[in-house]
Parts: sequence; C-alpha cells; structure tokens
Amino acid sequence: MALLNQGMDSVLIQRIHALHSAVDLATHWRKQKAITADQTHLPRLKGPLKNTLKTLERGMKAQIDFSDTPKRLQLLQRFKKEAHLRIRTNRLTYRWWILFNFRLAILATPREYRRFKGYHFPEPFFMSLLESGDWVTHEGVERAHNVYPENAFDHLLRQFPKVVLTPVLDGEFGLIPSNQIALTRVYPLGLNTHQMHVDTRMMYPLHFFGHDITHAVVREKALNLPELSLSHVQAFHERFLQELSKLPARKRIQLEYYYFLITHERPLLFLDVVSIRTGWLFETRIHPYLKDRLQEDRDFNGWRGVLPSRLIASNFDTFFDEAGRAFVDLASKINQTLIQE
Repeated sequence: MALLNQGMDSVLIQRIHALHSAVDLATHWRKQKAITADQTHLPRLKGPLKNTLKTLERGMKAQIDFSDTPKRLQLLQRFKKEAHLRIRTNRLTYRWWILFNFRLAILATPREYRRFKGYHFPEPFFMSLLESGDWVTHEGVERAHNVYPENAFDHLLRQFPKVVLTPVLDGEFGLIPSNQIALTRVYPLGLNTHQMHVDTRMMYPLHFFGHDITHAVVREKALNLPELSLSHVQAFHERFLQELSKLPARKRIQLEYYYFLITHERPLLFLDVVSIRTGWLFETRIHPYLKDRLQEDRDFNGWRGVLPSRLIASNFDTFFDEAGRAFVDLASKINQTLIQE
C-alpha cells in the first residue's frame, strides 16, 4: 500500500486495512468459478455476521430514549435465529447477507425515523417495504423485489461479483481510504448502530445505509459510461495515487480532497478528469461547478470538517482554489504521460 507512510495515524491505517481486506475478499470471490449471489455459500461471512449482530444489539440497547426499543430488541432475536439457521445449513449467500444488513438498518432505526425524505431513495421498492412491514423477513423483501424488479438496489445485487457491496459497522472512512478503493467496484455500506453525523446531517442506520447505496449506484453509472475507457481510467488512478504518496502534507490533503469530491461525491465528472483536455475543462467547467456546489450543497460543505485546520489555514476558498490548480497540473501531467506510453 503506497499510501501507508509515516504521516498517517493508526486509526487511518486501520481504516485502510479494513477496506483493503474487503477488496481482497471481493477479489477472492471473483476468482471463484460459478459463484452466484443467491446460491453460493460464502463461509467467510460467518465472522462478520456474528460481530454485526453482537455490535448492533449493544447499540440498540443504548437507544433508551425511544419507546419502541424493547420491541425492536425482541424482534432482533428473530433475526439472530434466522442468521444462526443460515450458518447451520450452509446458506450464507451474498444476496441474503446484503439484504439482511439492509433489514438490520431498518430494525436499528426507531420507528418514528423510518423515512427516506431527504435521505435518498424514495423509490416504490423501499417505500412499500416500510409501509407494509415486509422488511421483517427475507422472503418479504424478495417479494418486494419481484414487484419492483427495476429498483436500483436490486440492480447492484445482480452484478455480483463484478460489483461487491460490503456492509461496514459505524464506517465513515474519510478521504484517503475512500480514494484508495475508488475504482475497485467494492462499495462500503455504512451500518451505524446509533445516530451519526454524516455529510453534515444526522443519520439513523436506515438513512446511512440508503445514502451509501445511492453513492454506489451513481458511481457504477459513471464507470459504465460508454465513452469511458476503463483501462485508461485505471491507469490514471494508479498513477495518481503514486504521485500523491510523494507530496508534502498540505498539498497531498488538497489533492486527496479534490479527488474525493470527484470520484465519490460527483463521479459523473470522472470522464472529464481523464480527458486530455483536463486543464481547459477544469478552468471552464469542473472547478467552477465544484466551487458553486461547495457553497450550497451540504454534502460538500460538510467535508470542510474532515480537513486538518492547520493545513487549511484561515481561508478555505484559497485552499480550494490551490487544490484545483494543483489537481489540474497533476491530472494533465499524468494524462500526457499515459498518451505517450
């Protein structure tokens, strides 16, 4: 891992290792023959499953301010029995695992906060599950999939193992780890055990999970653009990470931040990033767009808080403009090098 250098703290290194472990597992699955999302037993899910149930139960017990907590904890026991049956009968499938985590996200969310307004995905599939209560069983969720077969969540599930969703407990990994796995087609789905501050808004488990599904859907859309050369994008990405590891702290954070905005928050811009006209595009289109959104979009403004204040100094606009110019210079240099090779 090129980015594991002396400037990183232990928490950041742990986050990177966790995400790389998820990528390694996805790679292992992709090498298997005849693997399917709904039939193949995946024994490596046993440990994460037990840890998830244990952690989630502890988190739900701490939700003492909600009247429905005892009832939800009682329902959790049914979920645990379902999980143990899957383990005992060797039926830990990828599809069941992801849908099980989605159901846990609903269960861990107090009833009064189970809504999607302002939190992405007001699709009929999701709304029908919340209104009917069918999310309580795996069979109920599958029935909803059959009624609404074109929902974006199911589309991601059907692409396994090319696309791998990986539930992560209380996982908000930050800039560098997210940039590391930007093109692996492995997408973390945050499963928080309590209300968390994510992208400048407070999110309960259902909101965070849906938020990350949205990111996965949009990033897959970007990577499937017909005019995008994945081989060129991958080469650009690898070269970019190599160059980042050589930079001093301030400039590196600027470029990590800018790269994150493009690959994670606005991935449909990625086609322009790898264009040979990078400099012109940034000056006339991309940088002004990002800066405008920075002022009005809560997601963008929220990322100010993840940047060390000593590196930003007093003027964020100056920091952002410097980041844009540095990114244009480096992206143009990399693209020209790739074209000549």
